[in-house]
Amino acid sequence: MVSEERRTEILKSLSDGVIKYEEDVVKEYANIAVDEGLDAYDAITNGLAAGMDSVGDLYDRHEYFVPELLMCADALYAGLDILKPRLKKDSASSNRGQVVLGTVQGDVHDIGKNLVK
Repeated sequence: MVSEERRTEILKSLSDGVIKYEEDVVKEYANIAVDEGLDAYDAITNGLAAGMDSVGDLYDRHEYFVPELLMCADALYAGLDILKPRLKKDSASSNRGQVVLGTVQGDVHDIGKNLVK
């Protein structure tokens, strides 16, 4: 069981890694989260996604532009590749139905779609 202090440190490192588009840092802390038993959903929601929320704010304030958004998204995906396979399967989730999401192949605007999925 990871302490609250350590959990906060890991989540902040994931978030900061996304904000600073540091894929290697995100990969490192995603692996640390897994190794130390941090819940994958928690790491994704309160680490990676929280970082992307901050990136959105930076974009709104015209401090980040599309190239930075894309690099941040690459860092986010690096963490998701590690954490997503470790999400706990909800037994009721198979009864909820099916949703189809998509974008045009190669479209750089798929970030929102990938966050939703």
